[in-house]
Amino acid sequence: MRRILFAAVLLCCSLNLFADIELSDSAKVSILTCEPSSDAVYTYFGHTAIRIQDAQNNIDWTFNYGVFSFDQPFFIPKFIKGTTDYELGISYTDSFLNTYKQRNSTVFEQTLNLTAEEKQKLWNALMLNYKPENRTYRYNFVFDNCATRPCTMLSLCCNGDLVYGGVLRKTTYRKLVEEHVGADSWLKFGIDLLLGADADQKIGFCNEELFLPLYVMQKIKNAVIVSDDEIRPILLSEQIYETPRKEQKNLPSIFKPAFVCSLLLLLSLLIFIIEKKRKKQAIWFDISIFSITGLIGIVISYLMLFSEHPLVANNWNLLWANPLNLIFGALLLKKSIRKYLIYYQYINCALLIAALLIFVVKIQSFNIAFLPLITLILIRAALYIGNYKKNSPQ
Repeated sequence: MRRILFAAVLLCCSLNLFADIELSDSAKVSILTCEPSSDAVYTYFGHTAIRIQDAQNNIDWTFNYGVFSFDQPFFIPKFIKGTTDYELGISYTDSFLNTYKQRNSTVFEQTLNLTAEEKQKLWNALMLNYKPENRTYRYNFVFDNCATRPCTMLSLCCNGDLVYGGVLRKTTYRKLVEEHVGADSWLKFGIDLLLGADADQKIGFCNEELFLPLYVMQKIKNAVIVSDDEIRPILLSEQIYETPRKEQKNLPSIFKPAFVCSLLLLLSLLIFIIEKKRKKQAIWFDISIFSITGLIGIVISYLMLFSEHPLVANNWNLLWANPLNLIFGALLLKKSIRKYLIYYQYINCALLIAALLIFVVKIQSFNIAFLPLITLILIRAALYIGNYKKNSPQ
């Protein structure tokens, strides 16, 4: 720890001395791509940084746009609202590489084919960006993050247009995220709850994939700088700092969202059979189901109305995770008004059928685990209507 603190202090003292330095002809610029890991949610997508080496000036620094702190005031509320601020950080490259080695994350280095002028422009821009008044920026998962920032800085400093190569696949933001978190994980379940229909729009340009570090690395391999005089490949060489991966323990299928939600649907059918035998409605079950989906709906509504996060608007999950379900669940506690709630369930059934239609026609891509949940809520709503049309409340 003392060595790390000493290195940090030494680096801070060095920054002022090197701010206006002129890089030597032997200076190198490279992009570092850190392999995704499962240590924490923010490591699932990997990381991108810029490395600048200049042996003559005793420089080997990594510029990292992914610095944030959980200790900043109101971090969780800010993150939910999409007002989290990230910073540009600078560290010695050995220290940066060691951090990812400890995470068992391989780092890929791509040395760039830049002119001396372009390297100097990039250095000056990064040092200017690191000034206290400039280093903080408003994080945006898709359009402004640790992967897009290095690409932007690089484009600004090239003497020509930086054109990324490769063939664009027919894909969406939701599918790109799925590649990193899995199709049937609880993280994907939560992401699919919060992302709206905009996440399913087809991506039309190669640079729209650059919010993910692995795609930055892939696109740089075929990227060129186009100017009036030449078309110059930007990649000069590649190197790998390999670290053996930790063996990841896959969650057993019985604990995955699709299975758990299907089990919940079967449980509701079992409760229905018990209700029939006892001739008594399981109000407690309805209170639980509708209250939980109502709370989910409130979160979705908040994000749609107030969040600065991209892709959370136009979220059709509100058809089944209806915020009004919370009010319905609370009113079920009052026995005298239960029979009047039948009118709400008529509307709710219509909304749930609409949700199933959206599931089928894919206006918005729903997580497969949502299907048993929607079916469950529809069954309970229909049973509620049936019970209070034939019988008085219990």
